[in-house]
Amino acid sequence: MLPDGYLIDTLNPDDLPQVMMVERLSFAHPWNEEAFAAEFAKSYAFFLGVRQEHEVVAVLLYWVVFPEIHILSLGVHPDHRRQGLASWLLQVLMEMGPDMECEKIDLEVRENNLAGQKLYESMGFDRVGRRKNYYTDTMEDGFLYSYYFRGKTA
Repeated sequence: MLPDGYLIDTLNPDDLPQVMMVERLSFAHPWNEEAFAAEFAKSYAFFLGVRQEHEVVAVLLYWVVFPEIHILSLGVHPDHRRQGLASWLLQVLMEMGPDMECEKIDLEVRENNLAGQKLYESMGFDRVGRRKNYYTDTMEDGFLYSYYFRGKTA
């Protein structure tokens, strides 16, 4: 159950300033505003967020490209970490996947993002690959994780 005072909600372009605040506070190499604005315009891109009152405190950006869901970004405001918000966003997405007739969720996570790796593994994601120099800003490798719905495998 989500902690008291928090609500999971679909985000829209009006939320862009708050999305950017979470992004900048969450990542050493954040996406820029133009990139997020472009995602809001895509028919296959979706934003889930966690709000506390009217403030966006966590953001999950994903694409639905059948038969897959691809997570592009998951960030939680530093003041709201360690409360399970990222896990709740992932759980909601994992529950929605079969209803969207998707087979799996894929994502990449930075090699040095140990907290992210631990989160995805705790939610049942499997590390299925490594992409050398995937993150061009740092030439850091990316680990590819997948979660399969209904016991489906690659």
